[in-house]
Amino acid sequence: ARLGYKTMIHEQNSIIGLTNKILVKNVDRIVCCYDKAYESFPKEKTYKLGNPRASVIAKIEPKDIFKKYDLDPNKPLVTIVMGSLGSKSVNEKMIESLKAFENKDYQVLYVTGKPYYQQMEEQLGKLNDNIKLVPYIDDMPSVLKNTTLVVSRAGASTLAEITAVGIPSILIPSPYVVANHQEYNARELADNDAAMLILEADLNSKDFVNKVDEIINNQILQESMKKNAVALGKPNACQDIYQLIKEM
Repeated sequence: ARLGYKTMIHEQNSIIGLTNKILVKNVDRIVCCYDKAYESFPKEKTYKLGNPRASVIAKIEPKDIFKKYDLDPNKPLVTIVMGSLGSKSVNEKMIESLKAFENKDYQVLYVTGKPYYQQMEEQLGKLNDNIKLVPYIDDMPSVLKNTTLVVSRAGASTLAEITAVGIPSILIPSPYVVANHQEYNARELADNDAAMLILEADLNSKDFVNKVDEIINNQILQESMKKNAVALGKPNACQDIYQLIKEM
């Protein structure tokens, strides 16, 4: 900006990061993803255009994940993933839930995170075919596009993917992030009836399994959550941001 170049910043989360707080006065354009962030920025130069990750996943043709993960293509799929590394604290709280899922009419793909896979296998023992335990997923877009319900953290990229595809979700935001921004991200989806929100401190097996059952067994609720997720999604984020840059 000091050299006379036009500048733009992008804020992925609901809570503005420190660097963007410092830069905001000197930039020409601001792009954000959430209402809470939008309300915090100067309106005259702020645009709510979304996360570029949404455009990437929207264009991906899904691969057949059912054979890869030994899943039944005729059963609803619940995918549970707590980020690329997994979450030890959530894993510990999920033991009882995973055992309860064995007798359901839907199947569960549970991503432990590489550091915790062996420990989870040992703790759970032998599970029936309804539960598939994996350490990591290397083709998340394909999995999401074949998922009936996703249970996940509430990072910016994750929610961009979920809303771009339009998937009902149960969000368990990480309490270990700066300014608790994941909870605020998740609340925007929950407040718009696109997701259900469970704080990690409140996570317990009975309530969690009941919430999964409620969504999976209610087609009307599923369709409503999908519609609301899509309404929040920004699948054209890349093009819209590019257009804004060209106009600067």
